[in-house]
Amino acid sequence: MEEPGTWRMLAKLVAEDRRVNSDMFSTRTLLATYRIGRFVTRRSAAAGKIGRLWWRIVLEPFHRVHVLPMTLVGCEIPYAAAIGRRFRPVHGFNGIFISVWAEIGNDVVMLHQVTIGSNQHTSANPGAPKIGDRVFIGAGAKVIGAITIGNDARIGANAIVVTDVPSWATAVSPKAVVRTGKARDANLQMPAALNDGGKV
Repeated sequence: MEEPGTWRMLAKLVAEDRRVNSDMFSTRTLLATYRIGRFVTRRSAAAGKIGRLWWRIVLEPFHRVHVLPMTLVGCEIPYAAAIGRRFRPVHGFNGIFISVWAEIGNDVVMLHQVTIGSNQHTSANPGAPKIGDRVFIGAGAKVIGAITIGNDARIGANAIVVTDVPSWATAVSPKAVVRTGKARDANLQMPAALNDGGKV
């Protein structure tokens, strides 16, 4: 992904996020604190000892602001994760987890309860997904491991994806199986333990 090199470029990224998420205040706020935190963290890492101290002073308040909405909506959007431009979590960040090693392209649309995770926890081989541009990821999908999701791919709701998905391809989970059963007796009484709120 293209990393902002100046505050002006950073402001442009934040403005793009605000435009595509204009109806979601919490999403705009969380994306803004992520963008600023990532920018400051990278500048801190590239600076000398005094520079790192100064950048850490700048970073601390943004980190606190970033953690609060993550806690409220139950998500994990770390600064280390590389998220491209105009990222759009349509239902907000509710339940979204993104690995610190993940790479997400531009114009990605993601629904709630999605996991972009690693299957290994070593720095040598983190095993995190690389997601291309203009990818759609449905609600509850799990994209796990050192795999690549190509540009313009679509991941269906609740799909568990552990292999590469080519560009323009669609990955879906098996549909629900409907099993027929016997008709229930309309006069059948509920068990007493359920009928009085679980009290026996």
